Amino acid sequence: MTIETESPDSEYAPGLAITVERLSFDDHLLFQNLTLHLQPGQWTCLLGDGGVGKSTLLRLAAGQPVGDGRYRVTLPDGRPADGLVALMDGQAGLEPLQTVLDNACGDPASARIPAAEKRKEAQELLSAVGLGERMDDPTAILSTGMRQRVALVRALLSDRPIVLLDEPFAALDRGTRLHMQEFARDLLEGCTVLHVTGDSSEAVRLADRIVVLGGQPAGLEEFALPAGAPPRLADQPGVEECAAALLDRLMAG
Repeated sequence: MTIETESPDSEYAPGLAITVERLSFDDHLLFQNLTLHLQPGQWTCLLGDGGVGKSTLLRLAAGQPVGDGRYRVTLPDGRPADGLVALMDGQAGLEPLQTVLDNACGDPASARIPAAEKRKEAQELLSAVGLGERMDDPTAILSTGMRQRVALVRALLSDRPIVLLDEPFAALDRGTRLHMQEFARDLLEGCTVLHVTGDSSEAVRLADRIVVLGGQPAGLEEFALPAGAPPRLADQPGVEECAAALLDRLMAG
């Protein structure tokens, strides 16, 4: 099954081609003949039932070894995507005894900008997400939602044109979640984004495109969005109806 849509060319971000011939865990066949083409500069939301393979597909897109099978992840012209992809995988990679600021800056060896410049940007972003007074605290003492914000800032600072997000707003309260959605959407403008979420309203609010993963082995299905550019407001025509229809689709399995 191949999912692909047209998108305007992006001056910044390339697309990404994810092709899975076969992927299994133990004796469970998860994917077979599955292809997902992420279009340049487009924000794609991926939804599906728990255990269907959303996070697995995300890790596969990040170039991490997953399961047993045959698959490839390349740029549309077939070149490898090495060094172009950033993954926010929950709070993985955060060092609990490091400060919030150091965690947000990440590995200095992987930085594409001078360390002092990156540190200044990290300070600005942490202030923007409400962690300006916690920069010198060890990350271990933060709440789950705060650590999630640190992980998101870290991903945003990666300076990669392709960004993979695994439930980046799930642990946040509603007000903070809405603010962070708009914040991330603005900062990642022009990037190619694959965003795993279980929230149908969030997907309709943020996405240029929605795909639903389901079945055994899992396949992909395109889901139509209402008119209007994201981030969409709840009172825009068709937004609430679309979110409700998407939720019905997910509940139907």
